[in-house]
Amino acid sequence: MNSHRLGFRLAAVLVLATTAAWARPGSPATLPGADSLRAAIVDLTQSFRERYPQGGRFLAQLEQLERRAGALKQGDEAGLLRELDDLRREALLANPLLCYQPILFVVRHQYRRDHHNTETMFQTGEINTASFQGPGALKVIDLARGGGSRTLLEAPKGVIRDPEVSFDGTKILFSMRRDRDDDYHIYRINADGTGLVSSPSARA
Repeated sequence: MNSHRLGFRLAAVLVLATTAAWARPGSPATLPGADSLRAAIVDLTQSFRERYPQGGRFLAQLEQLERRAGALKQGDEAGLLRELDDLRREALLANPLLCYQPILFVVRHQYRRDHHNTETMFQTGEINTASFQGPGALKVIDLARGGGSRTLLEAPKGVIRDPEVSFDGTKILFSMRRDRDDDYHIYRINADGTGLVSSPSARA
């Protein structure tokens, strides 16, 4: 999807940027992003204690990468940066707030630059109607069970926005515009993706 391609481009830019900063002539041999990652690991360890038992191991791995960075020759940064990215992903995704329950999210195209988010906000027939772009989807990712995602609802030509989960976690209220000629309406769906109901009955 377009969002995936954007993510890959962004990741490439970040890697190039950190590598360039690392290889700047005359600069000390440091591991880009190590300080912020260490601060995050320390905070998670102190905040959650027994719920974040890997903190010590993550810090030890980070220190090892920093020692290796000090002896690294210019031009050999790529492999170490990949290891740092792997460690960052593992350490931050181990956050109990991410793993305790599945995470609900929406998928859509990035907003265009013409008028920020207006093409997906207003009613059909306004000045930016032609800029409206689907598809959209309502999805869930469960990081505690391998990080696999599943689709609750797809809008092949539309946009899904503003999901709200009920207090007991059994239902989801959201707004959806099914296509360019539609306007936003309120919908309700069960947390397992069944029982889609449109407004006004969705208010119940």
